[in-house]
Amino acid sequence: MPLHIYKLLHSVFPDNKEVRELYVTSLLRTMGVSMIGIFLPLYLLSLGFSLSLVMVFYFLVSSTIVGSIFIATRFCAKYGTKKCILIAILVEILFYSVLFILPYAKLLVVVLAFLYGVGSAFYWIPFHNILAVGLDHKRLGKEYGVFRAALAFAAAGGPLIGGIMIAMLGFNAPFIAAILFLILSIIPLLLSKDFPMKQRFSLKKDMHRFDFRVLIGYLGDGIDDRITLTLWPIFIYMLVGSYITVGGLSALALVISTTSMMIAGWMFDTKHIRKMFVISTILSGIVGAARAFVSTVAHIVGIELLFRPANQLTQVTHTSAHYEAARKSGDVVAFNILRELFIHGGIAAFCLVFAFIFTFTQRVEIAFFVGAITHLTLLYTVKRKPLHFTAPKDI
Repeated sequence: MPLHIYKLLHSVFPDNKEVRELYVTSLLRTMGVSMIGIFLPLYLLSLGFSLSLVMVFYFLVSSTIVGSIFIATRFCAKYGTKKCILIAILVEILFYSVLFILPYAKLLVVVLAFLYGVGSAFYWIPFHNILAVGLDHKRLGKEYGVFRAALAFAAAGGPLIGGIMIAMLGFNAPFIAAILFLILSIIPLLLSKDFPMKQRFSLKKDMHRFDFRVLIGYLGDGIDDRITLTLWPIFIYMLVGSYITVGGLSALALVISTTSMMIAGWMFDTKHIRKMFVISTILSGIVGAARAFVSTVAHIVGIELLFRPANQLTQVTHTSAHYEAARKSGDVVAFNILRELFIHGGIAAFCLVFAFIFTFTQRVEIAFFVGAITHLTLLYTVKRKPLHFTAPKDI
């Protein structure tokens, strides 16, 4: 291998073995989950659930995540992070298996919400713990940016393939494909020894240690993310009426995101980080609100070309800053618990309120204005002077 290529790969690929194994597991999992991810709310709608009930479903999911976070944290501390991720993947396999029989027993939607929530909590808590500890702090932005770009690239074909499968074979085909990829994603977890993460968290004691601006930013970020992943695909489907088109547009968005994630990662390690974060956050907030006025496929493509790069620049920068602050705090677990609590607490509250609003207005567009406002709360997390972002007050 030429020396310059080796140096380039070494500069962005993590040295930490656990992080490398998480890369492979996450890539395989993402390939499978991406085939059905954006189509899940459309599947529920196709079974006769109203949009308000779909939002109640996601309220139950996020509420379950909030309730499962502490269990997942204790499991990681006692049995190890890899075993925690293994449990998450097994629960996700069960989730996709139950989707097969949902048309014949619609009350199982409550069980599905529970499985979705438990799987998410048991996956994302160890995921963030491993990255916060394992990424090289000297090239944190580069490593995380490349990781996110690799995940986006792995997911890029999923929505299009999933849309084609659904159009030609029905929803069961991508369910089967997702299960197969999830089974494959278990293999990297078995290649080395597990390691526990020390648990030291008290909601009452630790809450006051964190800057309120950081927590508000997490809350707003979660709401905007749920709108983009759930209501935006539904809105597109209402306009185009084609699963293949929805999948193709989502694939396009992921391809666009890949480059912007790598750029964000590289720039995080430079002095331009704060300026880039402010510009990308404002731009993605404005364009996010403009989604309410979309009426053609050309409009959708234009929105994605503007929204995705700006949004991903914000996301990669914000999350990299989170990992940096978590590492400096010496209390990674507490950082990640509060992050997930506020993200999913915000999502749960939004889903319940929007379900009520939509019942009376029947207007999805309202959500895009709410998402823009909540997205702009991320600006509240930026420090005016030293360092990149706010961190716990005792750091």
